[in-house]
Amino acid sequence: MMPPRADEQNPTVAAPPVPPPPPTPSTPPTSTVPPTPAAPIEYGLSGQYMTRRQGRVLMGLTLLNLALLSWFVFGPNTSQMVQGKWQQWQAARADRATRKQVAGEQQQCLDHVLPPKPLLIYQEDPAVALKLARDHAAYAPVRMSVTDLLATTAAWASPVMHNDPPAAWSAFARSATSTNGVAGGLGCNADLPVVFMGRRRVAVTGAPEERLVVVQFESRPEWRAGEPGLDKPRMLAARRLHASTFTIGTGAQQPRRLRTETLHLILPPTSAQLNGAGDAWVITKPVLFSIFTGAADGTDAAHFTIPYKLTGYDGVIDGWLHAQGPLLKPRTGDAVNFGGSERAWNMVVPPATQPEHFHVPPR
Repeated sequence: MMPPRADEQNPTVAAPPVPPPPPTPSTPPTSTVPPTPAAPIEYGLSGQYMTRRQGRVLMGLTLLNLALLSWFVFGPNTSQMVQGKWQQWQAARADRATRKQVAGEQQQCLDHVLPPKPLLIYQEDPAVALKLARDHAAYAPVRMSVTDLLATTAAWASPVMHNDPPAAWSAFARSATSTNGVAGGLGCNADLPVVFMGRRRVAVTGAPEERLVVVQFESRPEWRAGEPGLDKPRMLAARRLHASTFTIGTGAQQPRRLRTETLHLILPPTSAQLNGAGDAWVITKPVLFSIFTGAADGTDAAHFTIPYKLTGYDGVIDGWLHAQGPLLKPRTGDAVNFGGSERAWNMVVPPATQPEHFHVPPR
């Protein structure tokens, strides 16, 4: 027989109770008592204090005072600098406008079309000159120096000049004298009549360059009336051709005058004496010069010609554009001085015609 178990031997003894789990430290115990509100912080306010609006006003006044102080210290220099920059900008804009205007006017000179029939520019024949000045407004007498004016009452007609230059040249000449107009100026009197104007090309360092060539004519006649009954030299003149060369300008670069060549045309004086009635001059040895507008050579881009008449005979002055400038050379005659920019040429005087052909009628 088996012995009884321990729990069966003492049934009154109970098993020990299981203890509850310990509380979790991270979980605070739940309390149903509401939290006590924090007591307000007491500030010690004096009797006078600044509101928020007053603070904003004070800050604005402070900033304004700082701005005024800064302007007083730095303002004058800043104003001068801003004004200087503004003036520089205005000047640069005006310069660009001037260069663009001059380039446009020069382009019109380059595109100028010479009349197919040569236009008479200057005439010394007194009978023809008198009629031109009377019948055509485009011709005006050239101012002539007179010696022994009271020696006779017989009139001598002054040479006449065509005084209506191309409009393109007049506009270009006016702009040339302005700031940033033409570097180097015109190099000549803008009022002198133009006998040739147009584009010519010249080879510079192997590449052809286009340039504007302008040739003008100038005359300063002189009349000697002393001892009118004698056959003496009466009318003489200083005759010159001025040829100027200009580079082509653009809106970014102004045109520049490269060179001006002057060719003096040397001729003997015209001789004359009074007729028997003492009321008109009879030319005994005529040396009467006239010149016309020229023409560009269609086969040679550097060549051009200028026609003239000498006592009724036709002549031609050739012109070439070289890298150093234009070169003018009559086809007849001899060079007196052909170096530098001032050149002189002895013209060939053709045989004289009958004096009656040059009889000058009284005015």
